[in-house]
Amino acid sequence: MSENKTPLKQPTWRDKLHTLYAGLQRHLVIGKHKLHKKRQAGARASLRWLRAQPIYRQTGRILYELGFEAEYTVVRSYRAVRHGLHALRRFSAIALKFIKQKLVNLKRFLLGDVFRAPAVFVRGMWRIGRNAVAVTKSHGIKFAWEESRANLKRGVKQYAGLIPRTLSFVIPIVTAFLCWGYVKSTLGRNYALAVQVNGETIGYVESENVFESAKTAVSERISYAATAETKWDVEPKYTMASVRNKQELMTEKRMADAILSTSEDQIREGTALYIDGELRRVTTDGKALAEYIEEMKAPHVTDDPNVTVAFNHSVDLVDGIYFNDSFSDINEIMSFLKSDEVKQETYTLVAGDSISLIASKNGLTQAELYELNPGLTSDSKLYPGDTMIVQKQETVLEIRIQKKEVYTEPIHYGTTTKDSNDYQYGIVKTLVEGRDGERQVTAVKTYDADGNILDTQIVDVQTLREPVTKEVVRGTRLPSGSTAQLGGGTLIWPCPGYRRVSRWAVGRHKGVDITGGVGTPIIAADSGVVLKAGMNKAGAGSNYGLSLIIDHGNGTKTLYAHCSALHVRAGESVKQGQHIADLGSTGRSSGPHLHFEIIRNGARVPPQTLFKK
Repeated sequence: MSENKTPLKQPTWRDKLHTLYAGLQRHLVIGKHKLHKKRQAGARASLRWLRAQPIYRQTGRILYELGFEAEYTVVRSYRAVRHGLHALRRFSAIALKFIKQKLVNLKRFLLGDVFRAPAVFVRGMWRIGRNAVAVTKSHGIKFAWEESRANLKRGVKQYAGLIPRTLSFVIPIVTAFLCWGYVKSTLGRNYALAVQVNGETIGYVESENVFESAKTAVSERISYAATAETKWDVEPKYTMASVRNKQELMTEKRMADAILSTSEDQIREGTALYIDGELRRVTTDGKALAEYIEEMKAPHVTDDPNVTVAFNHSVDLVDGIYFNDSFSDINEIMSFLKSDEVKQETYTLVAGDSISLIASKNGLTQAELYELNPGLTSDSKLYPGDTMIVQKQETVLEIRIQKKEVYTEPIHYGTTTKDSNDYQYGIVKTLVEGRDGERQVTAVKTYDADGNILDTQIVDVQTLREPVTKEVVRGTRLPSGSTAQLGGGTLIWPCPGYRRVSRWAVGRHKGVDITGGVGTPIIAADSGVVLKAGMNKAGAGSNYGLSLIIDHGNGTKTLYAHCSALHVRAGESVKQGQHIADLGSTGRSSGPHLHFEIIRNGARVPPQTLFKK
């Protein structure tokens, strides 16, 4: 008999994937558990090893001792604070008890000894007075008076023993108050120094410094003569004194006024004449001097608000106190203002100055200039910025008339030049003609009394018409064959526009002779530095006349000879095409021409090998 068996279901790929995922998770969990166990075992082993080390036990012991000490310190601090609070409380109780007992004793003392007698006296007088009023109403005033006197007598007899005890305390207190009042009154007094000048007390000061400051102030207020200073001094004497209040003490200003009042025999009021800040004269008639100065200006004064009349120097009249020997007569001062005087002035040298020129500029002879400047000789070296003493004679006060004038003047146009390769070298063409502009000028002109203009100061300028700039273009295109290459550099023909050559470099002739008219511009063949520039040895040599040599670097040099004029100097840097000289016929020359040489590493290079013939 055959058995009926159900075939097994074949797993799908999902079942296989799920089984694989479940197996993976199981392995992960088991691996994680084993790793945790392994770590725990390692940690326990490390801890056992650490506990077996001597340092572990020592460290534990140290930490224990530190903790114990910290705890014990806290406990001790708490105990100390607690004992301190208990002690403070006991001390406070004792102190309060002591103070209370002292207050009680003081109360007994005051009521029993000090204030008992006054209290008994007041109380007794009150009773006697009240009884006298009652007796007066019943028996009359005479009987009341007799009874009151008898009662007072009995009271004094009964309480007489209290009076000495009260006075023994009252008298010291009263004495102390009297002494304090005396000391306060004494200290409250104002002590000062009495200042005596010439045997007379002129005031009181708080200290000697006040007098010295006042003396200095007086010296500043007193002006000295211009010719010779006058010595002035005051010698005070000081004595101690008391003043009723501080208002009697003098300030510096009041003391200065007092000092001046004692010096009337040496000083007096006047008017000083200052010219350019310098004291020149002092007069007693300042009003007359001011009127005379105004009269000097009067003939030139007009109603025109644009005209101002002044002097060649600033003039100031200052009222003040001056020494008697500094005063001058008013007529002498008037004559002085119109007189001529010689004043020394400083002259600053400028470029081109010489001894003769400086003397001529300042109206001196050379001998006078030498006399004014000791050490100056004809061989002295003069440099711009040096100074010399010169003198100039002029009137003390001269009239200066300042006029405000408005006028127009042209604004000259400028010229801008541009180089262009569109035009041949040497051609200059005007693109825009220039035209002058116009401006309005407001100026203050200064004239002397004769109408000669001395100075002009511009105060305002307004442009009425702008100028038109002239625009010029200059040709830079060189003719064919005017440029050449040498050693990596470019050379240009030194006389553009002039191609006629009288002789090339042949035999002993090392350069090219370019013919042209005298004054024809010569330009630098290339940029460089001028090595030599001058006649003969200062230039290229004795036969070359006025000549120059330019070093272009890289071993290249150029030579320009027989020039009529040089426009550069040795050591000067030049650019290619720069106007450096004018063609001429100096030195050994048969006619106007430029002798031009090219030198490369010390050897002459024939120009015809570089420039086309």
